[in-house]
Amino acid sequence: MILWDLVGIPGPTMVVQNTDNYHSHYIYELGIPLPVRSKRSDKTKKLLDAVTDYYKLILCSHKVIVDQMQLSKNALSERWATWGSGEDCGLFSLSELSDYIKFIPQKRVPKDINRDSRNCYLFNQGRYYAYDIVKDCGSENNLYGMVHVYLNQLNDDELKGQFPGEGVLSFSEVKDIVKSISSWVWDKRHNFSLLKSYGKNSGALGLDPMGSGWKYEDSRAEVKRRQSLGAEYCHRTQKEKTQYGIYLGVERCKERGLEITTKNVSELSGVSIWTVRRYYKLLEELST
Repeated sequence: MILWDLVGIPGPTMVVQNTDNYHSHYIYELGIPLPVRSKRSDKTKKLLDAVTDYYKLILCSHKVIVDQMQLSKNALSERWATWGSGEDCGLFSLSELSDYIKFIPQKRVPKDINRDSRNCYLFNQGRYYAYDIVKDCGSENNLYGMVHVYLNQLNDDELKGQFPGEGVLSFSEVKDIVKSISSWVWDKRHNFSLLKSYGKNSGALGLDPMGSGWKYEDSRAEVKRRQSLGAEYCHRTQKEKTQYGIYLGVERCKERGLEITTKNVSELSGVSIWTVRRYYKLLEELST
């Protein structure tokens, strides 16, 4: 439900989820629809390929649906659970979605990596990779996303060759390894040799771990409730971050004596110009 926040891409316009297995479809609505395939310019095709390839990779998605003849879960059907908010997420442009594409560096790791098991192999590959890239990561979520992509690539491309006949690890197993690595490396990012005692992380919402002893139906209801709270929290915080960025951009324009335009605010705040345009009412209020 909230993987988008962990890997550093914008929140979808809506998320449509199968409540039986929790598989989800992310839906990003474009403010300007794409032309039919035969009428797309070369620039549009390249931009679309770049966005879909990156988002598919970083979300470990099976496919990306962009053409009219392909179907996704119906967000209006009672069969699925749907989360979304027009005001919080809104519309996107293809250029805006491309702003979140990041280069995923490849790391050559020592040849003496432990090959006793698939889990140990991925864990050691991932931690060496994290040691090297943590200095370039602006947040733990950013580190998580990059290690997440790197280990999923290794899991898909190398594990079968390293461990013939054993196959690949499941998505949840890889996710657990990534979480363990990113959390530890981020805490020790300034000095890996300095060991500290850290308290248990209860999460951004401050919810207690569910633990064991829950009845099946109760646990499903609680998971659904927490997912709903998580989606609302992520949409709200994403909106707050965007609004604060626009506020900073307006203040910097005033400090430098520049005209408060969407272009100037975007350049001085780091917020995409398309996002600034979506918040034109806020921009007008801050300009007065």
